[in-house]
Amino acid sequence: MDASPKPAPARTPKKEPSFWERNVTLPKIEPADLLAARGLAWAGGVVTLLGVVFFFFVLAVNRGWIGPTERVLLGALASSLVLAGGLVMRHRYGQLYSAVSAVAAAGWVAVSNRARGGASRTMACPTARPR
Repeated sequence: MDASPKPAPARTPKKEPSFWERNVTLPKIEPADLLAARGLAWAGGVVTLLGVVFFFFVLAVNRGWIGPTERVLLGALASSLVLAGGLVMRHRYGQLYSAVSAVAAAGWVAVSNRARGGASRTMACPTARPR
């Protein structure tokens, strides 16, 4: 009889979880952190970036570089990106964070629409500004 030991089974490498299976925890953020220098620097950078992007977009629309068809396509692309971001946020962080972000996005749309006078065109209001 052969008394040689049996070979050990081959080890399978540990598989890294996929993007959807990762367990992500949000860092604990205190209100003081948002008002610290780093939080204000991030807020200023985001506002500056959005201002530059929207400035060039409005410039392109006013000069006729972007027509109505392109604006609709860009709007569809932007809304698709926001929807995809919301789905990823819901899957990774849960229902609460996605609901909070949806309410914040809806509030941002409502405020920006009102700031540019959009509500005065759609509602019959005797004090609305004439266009």
